[in-house]
Amino acid sequence: MTIKKLFTVVLTAAALALGTQAAHAQQVPLGDAIRWTAGAFTTSAQGGERQIAVLAIQSDYARMSNHIIDEMAFALTGRSRFTVMNRTHVAAELPIDTTARIDQSRAQSVGRFIGAQYVIVGEISPLAGFFRLRTQLIDVESGVIRGTQTVDVRNDSLVAYLRGVGAATPAQAAAAAPATPAAQPARPPQAQQAQRAPRQRNTRANWFSGEIAGTTGGGGAALSLLYENNLSDFFSMGGAAFVMTGGGFGLSMSSRLFMGPVYLELGLGVGSMRVRQTQWIGGWPVQTMVRNTGFLMSPGAGLRLGGRAGGFFGTPFVRVPIVVGSNGVNSRFVPGIGFGGAW
Repeated sequence: MTIKKLFTVVLTAAALALGTQAAHAQQVPLGDAIRWTAGAFTTSAQGGERQIAVLAIQSDYARMSNHIIDEMAFALTGRSRFTVMNRTHVAAELPIDTTARIDQSRAQSVGRFIGAQYVIVGEISPLAGFFRLRTQLIDVESGVIRGTQTVDVRNDSLVAYLRGVGAATPAQAAAAAPATPAAQPARPPQAQQAQRAPRQRNTRANWFSGEIAGTTGGGGAALSLLYENNLSDFFSMGGAAFVMTGGGFGLSMSSRLFMGPVYLELGLGVGSMRVRQTQWIGGWPVQTMVRNTGFLMSPGAGLRLGGRAGGFFGTPFVRVPIVVGSNGVNSRFVPGIGFGGAW
């Protein structure tokens, strides 16, 4: 072999060795990849404190997916701008396959149902001697992808254990166990408070409630049953039925506009009221009760107290049902209170 050929072989071998070392240097332990991703998404999220949930990490190994979800939720909990909904909380609301692929539309739907403002989905897949973790941060309301992260993960003993290859050493078992407040005493107190904070009103909940109220104008008591579906944080649609002990009923489609706990509502449908009319007979006024049936319009306002998915709420309200029929226009002033549940 000539000196020139020998020199070429040495340079080629050196280049391959350097390339291998560089590729290895870009691969990080799984724990570091999770923490880096959580830190990047903290800066990507917009606005103040937000509720966030890690929904699913697609992989062929359930143990690995659940480990990444739990560790990422824990890493996010230590960051003050997030209230984190952990995997147990999400599963209680809507069981999902944490190892399956969840597309953007599905992620939005699940996020709305559980009441999160942001959700994280992703996948971890094997490549040539290492794994690649890809994740997305999705804004539930707008559907905008606020951030993406791709990190190459070293195929070390922890990853092998999460894949089910070999038995776990004590160190591996500790690393793979879901992080808890007891296992991490150094976690900031505000992070513990954030985890216990109740989440906000569910934006994809079905609500049922019953109401009791008094009425003016001889209507007696009013009893109502209502259903509504919250289409967003600010708007819901549903239906209502009521009866008045003094004579009257109504069926309507209703909508509500929320401004925090306060809401304005409008119902449109059909209704009937018993009303008093004065007739003159022989020069003398005679009052009789007649029924006025026709178009029903029912504006109102109220205050929603409580009401989370799986919980109960109270609703003090005022309402003015108006019936336009063959016997004129009649109305009642109806103050009352309702109680119900949501899921």
